[in-house]
Amino acid sequence: MPTQLNSWRLVGVPASLLFCVVLVWGSSATFIIHGVGVDLGEAKAIEVKDSEGRNQYITQFQVKLERGQSFTLIAQGMAYSKGKAGGDPFEPDSGEWLFDKQMFQAIPYDKKPYNKTMIVIHLKALRGGQSLIQFKGRILGYDKQFDIVTQTSK
Repeated sequence: MPTQLNSWRLVGVPASLLFCVVLVWGSSATFIIHGVGVDLGEAKAIEVKDSEGRNQYITQFQVKLERGQSFTLIAQGMAYSKGKAGGDPFEPDSGEWLFDKQMFQAIPYDKKPYNKTMIVIHLKALRGGQSLIQFKGRILGYDKQFDIVTQTSK
């Protein structure tokens, strides 16, 4: 027959596990995409299938550029806690910007205004036409992808 102390242990362990699970379910993380020198416009959610056939949503922007135009793209990691109105900047696990090197040139930039929560790229449009710039990142175990469809004037 369990004693009073053992009864509390039997209840306390599952209750503490439940509390931990609720904390995990109650938070999320993503990236906020900023543009400097370019208007990203309004984001659209595009539904695609992942490698396992599940529905996944990718955030997509449509951008118009001029040939020779330089601009900066910033992906800032953000963590959101349950019950909190906004998110807090958070260092991502990983992230990279992918682009067509025939259409864009990566340009060195001053790193001082940026911090470890941001993944930054500075690009210059080299040619006219349509292209895709992608950001793929991971933050708190969440894989995220953002597409920027560009149309550069000839």
